[in-house]
This record gives sequence, C-alpha cells and structure tokens, in this order.
Amino acid sequence: MEDEKLNTGPGEEKLPEAPAPVTADGPQAPAPEQAAVSTPQQEGPDQPGPR
Repeated sequence: MEDEKLNTGPGEEKLPEAPAPVTADGPQAPAPEQAAVSTPQQEGPDQPGPR
C-alpha cells in the first residue's frame, strides 16, 4: 500500500510543486493577485503585515 503511494507521490508531487503557488490559491484567478503580493513581500520582507 505504501509502495503505491511512494510511486505516485514523487511523480505527482513534482508536477504540482512548481505551480504550487499558482494552483494553491487557484488556477488563474489568484495568479495575478499572488504575483502582486509576492512582489512587495520580496522587496520588503520587513512589512509582512499589509499582506
């Protein structure tokens, strides 16, 4: 049982791992919103409050 999960784990996890930040919130709706929030957060890591 664990063998099957391990076989599909790394394969399925590798695909969603890249688009995780885009599919985590949504397919394409929050995509532009996350990018706008990621920009100010990266530039200003001292201001993680206005998130």
